[in-house]
Amino acid sequence: MGGQHIVDDRSRSGLDISTGILTGMIGGGVFGVVLHTLGEITVVSYLVGTRAEPLAWILLLVIGILGAITYYLTIRRFVLLEFLAAEPRTGAALGLAFGILLWFAAIIIVPVWIVFYGITSTIPYVHIPSLVGLVVYGMIVGGLTPLIAKHIDSEKKKVSG
Repeated sequence: MGGQHIVDDRSRSGLDISTGILTGMIGGGVFGVVLHTLGEITVVSYLVGTRAEPLAWILLLVIGILGAITYYLTIRRFVLLEFLAAEPRTGAALGLAFGILLWFAAIIIVPVWIVFYGITSTIPYVHIPSLVGLVVYGMIVGGLTPLIAKHIDSEKKKVSG
C-alpha cells in the first residue's frame, strides 16, 4: 500500500466531493462531541450571532464538510502530500497539522467575524477546546480520507467496469 496514490485519475471531482462529505461529516461530528463534552458547543453558534446549540451542530457539520473537501483537494495538488496522505497513519499526521493550521486561522478570523454580530473578543482568541477539537477533527479527516477515497474509487470501478 505504501506510496499508492489515493486516486489514480485526478479528473474525478465527484470523488473529491464524496470523500470530503463523508470524512467531513464524521470529523465534524466528532469535533462537536469534543466541544459538547467540554461544555463549549455553543461557542460555534456565535459565528452566526446566536447561542442555539442545534445550529452549532449544523454549522459544525457544514464547516467540517467544507474543511475536509479543502483538505482533500489540497493534498491532491502536491505530489509529496498526496504520497504521504495515501496511508491512514501518515494521513492522520497530515490531518493533525491541518487541524492545528485551522486553529491558528480561526483564532484570528473568528474574533473579526463575530464583531458583525456585536460580539467582541480579543485577537487572537485562544480557545483551547477548539484546538483539541480541531486536532481530533484533522486526524480523523486525514486518517479516513485514504480509506474512504479508495473504497469509493473501487465501488465506482465496479459500477463502470
